[in-house]
Amino acid sequence: MDDLLEKVLNKVNFPEIDFMDIRVFQKKATTVRVETGRISKLINSSYGGAGVRVFSSDGCWSHASTNSVSEESLLKTLNVAYKAAKSLTNKTSNEQIKLPSIQPVKKKTVIKAKIHPNDVSLEEKAKRVFEYEKIARTVDPRIVNTHFNYQDSIIQEFVVNSLGSNVSSTWIYTQLRGRVTAKEMGVRETGFSTVGKTQGFEVIEQIDAEEFSINAARKALSKLTAKTPTAGKFNVILDPRLTGLFAHEAFGHSAEADLVVEGASILEGKLGKQIASPNVTIIDDPTIPGSFGFFQTDSEGVIARQKVLVDRGVLQEYLHTLETASKLNLPPNGSARASSHHVMPLARMASIYIQPKDYAFEELIEGVTSGIYMKGAEFGHVDPATGEFLFKAEQGWNIENGEIKDQLRDVALSGSTLEILKNIEAVGKDLVLLGPGHCGKRGQLVPVDDGGPHIRVKDVIVGGLQ
Repeated sequence: MDDLLEKVLNKVNFPEIDFMDIRVFQKKATTVRVETGRISKLINSSYGGAGVRVFSSDGCWSHASTNSVSEESLLKTLNVAYKAAKSLTNKTSNEQIKLPSIQPVKKKTVIKAKIHPNDVSLEEKAKRVFEYEKIARTVDPRIVNTHFNYQDSIIQEFVVNSLGSNVSSTWIYTQLRGRVTAKEMGVRETGFSTVGKTQGFEVIEQIDAEEFSINAARKALSKLTAKTPTAGKFNVILDPRLTGLFAHEAFGHSAEADLVVEGASILEGKLGKQIASPNVTIIDDPTIPGSFGFFQTDSEGVIARQKVLVDRGVLQEYLHTLETASKLNLPPNGSARASSHHVMPLARMASIYIQPKDYAFEELIEGVTSGIYMKGAEFGHVDPATGEFLFKAEQGWNIENGEIKDQLRDVALSGSTLEILKNIEAVGKDLVLLGPGHCGKRGQLVPVDDGGPHIRVKDVIVGGLQ
């Protein structure tokens, strides 16, 4: 495949073009969904093709795609993109930019699985999902709904560009998500379990039913008799899952440089400035083996690396594409990702987390006279332009005089990203990545991960949310 792409690029010689690339994307996926004892979805799917980009010396991008990866089709698609780029000359409001010069990259990445999903029959996959779903459904008669969704996907990406880079990546993603709903006396509550890695079917083989299915059911059941929290400002403890959600949603999107360039990020103009407590270091790392956000080269053929976005409270770096790096006169850092051949790469996160420090969980709790312990995450919303966010925790408990007391339900926290970052007063030592999933941005879903340790934050707005 890479030889074909190089051959095609070498055949074209468009005038007044600074950069070209061809990116082939191929995906095969299986989805099995079991809802309350019945299969609601059973799908094998595959698609693929090639996307090409042309960047003119006038600073205009164009993109075209094709579902056929033949020499003839690729040449035609490049020609379409070239004509589009030239037609945009002097017709856009974009400032003139020149893409950064990077060293050509030659690299091949292949995820190896102990049990390749292709070697497991669809019937066996469905059987396993049924088993985990049934375990959760039969825990208690108050369980009224279960939703277990299995997905595996094998993705191949080939990137060849006019700078001389030629990279390829083959990823295997395997994930199981469980949602269990319980109902009693008109109260309906939900518990969740999720596991996902860039590994094969061994991810499913290694699941402990007690930990995965029964825990999801017990979380739902335990909240049926819990009370809603009193609204107000509290000192709170966030668990690794909720810490990860905050790092990803509240902070991470604001660190994506395309939003910074567009003036739609609270982090615009803040490089080198103190934006958080000195206790806070935030890292985005695509190189963690097994993590759902793992990759070694991005969708532009740039080497991926760990990025220390915040170092002891000081903003150090944004997440860049070649274009945003050029516009901000900064080096690219391998953060461009695309969800298919039909779209252009965007600045995206990989596996983002708050770096652990020294506190044991017991020490974090001991430091709270009156507060709330929040665990797990159901959803989150944030506006990167203002930094205002709202998250719903999966579980909560009152903290009184350093002890965990009554359980709470429908616990929500809200506030300003920069204010919360500055109010993080203690960081635990128990780093865990607990957020395997797919992050959406401008219609594109890419695999990501997030996490962190337990953290203690002062003066957080907390309220009940149903």
